[in-house]
Amino acid sequence: MNIEFLKMLIEVVKCKSIRKASASKSISQSALSQEIQTIERNFNVKIFDRTHKGVELTEAGMIVYKHAVEITALYDKMTDEISNYQSKNQKLRISATSVACSYALPCTLYHIKNKFPSYIIEMETLPSNEIEKNIALGIGDIGIVVGKPENESFIYKRVYSDQYYLVAGYHMDVPSKLKMKNLHQYPLLMLSKTQKSRKILEAYFKEKGLEMNDLNILYDLDSIESIKVSAIQEYGLAFLPYMAIKKELYNKQLKIIDLEHFDFKCEYYTIKRKQDYNRSEHMSIISYIEKIIQKTVC
Repeated sequence: MNIEFLKMLIEVVKCKSIRKASASKSISQSALSQEIQTIERNFNVKIFDRTHKGVELTEAGMIVYKHAVEITALYDKMTDEISNYQSKNQKLRISATSVACSYALPCTLYHIKNKFPSYIIEMETLPSNEIEKNIALGIGDIGIVVGKPENESFIYKRVYSDQYYLVAGYHMDVPSKLKMKNLHQYPLLMLSKTQKSRKILEAYFKEKGLEMNDLNILYDLDSIESIKVSAIQEYGLAFLPYMAIKKELYNKQLKIIDLEHFDFKCEYYTIKRKQDYNRSEHMSIISYIEKIIQKTVC
């Protein structure tokens, strides 16, 4: 068993198919199957079950997969650090939500590169829950998530907030002011229930005595961008962060609806692993990011 095999195993889980994984890794399907059978014999366990949907991890397979992710992440981190040492460059891996990557960080990155020109910055866009999983496994140096992290073992810091507004397509026939009790009369476009900002918004409304099940949710979408496009097309109202809509407000593609007693902000936090941060060569640049991000949001 070697690192490349572990990466192939991770690819099988990602593709849910040995055939697709072998094609993506440019090896034969039979060779990959034999590698899997070898490790199954070595550990005397079955890693995958074959189903009509493809291959799925067994309980033992989940253990193998978990450690495969950790081992390959550590290996990649080691090779990165050696490469950085040899080239005298340093690499910072940032995982952030789509809103942070699209609207908060582009201008911040400009200032980072000016301050730390030798650094190579790698950005990855993921949902908050996936960012937490990756940072916990050592995949990435810093994460930027919505809300306080669920993993209390992280070092975390609030770095900026973004006001949410109820918006509609500019020409949509809807009053400029709405009472909370009348919100159910209009179709709503919402983020999917798995998204953390949706969960935080639901908790906010629950405190106001409003349950999401009482609202007329037309459909759920996976991204702020897709909701914004649907709102511009006047398919429904939407709760969106200001940084994602300010251009559309200026261009008169969207308009703000004044919802009675609605005052909601999403707080964004940086997260780091304690064991990495306390000995990290990246402490200076991470501290700089946390200091300037609020001031440099695009």
